[in-house]
Amino acid sequence: NALMSKYTCIACHRPNQRLVGPAYADVAKKNYSNEEIVNLIYNPIPSHWPGYPPMAAMKQVPKYDAMKLAVWINSLDGDKKATSKKSSTKKTTTKSSKTTKKS
Repeated sequence: NALMSKYTCIACHRPNQRLVGPAYADVAKKNYSNEEIVNLIYNPIPSHWPGYPPMAAMKQVPKYDAMKLAVWINSLDGDKKATSKKSSTKKTTTKSSKTTKKS
């Protein structure tokens, strides 16, 4: 991922290997939403990752690129059910409000 190099994420993270920070595949397994990952890029919470040094806030990453990184990180989760739950929750909300309007 070119953005990993551009914003120096690669200095501490790898897709499938623990380095200074957790592997991105392990981040994906935490089932954070894309928005939560973006927030964690800007405002890391060290207590979420005991056993790792605290991550520096990466506030220089534009939100658009942070969201691209978040989407990519979540794509690394091999558990497709977790990914579909996130998107189906939004769809369910939309459907339920349509159902309410019909009643």
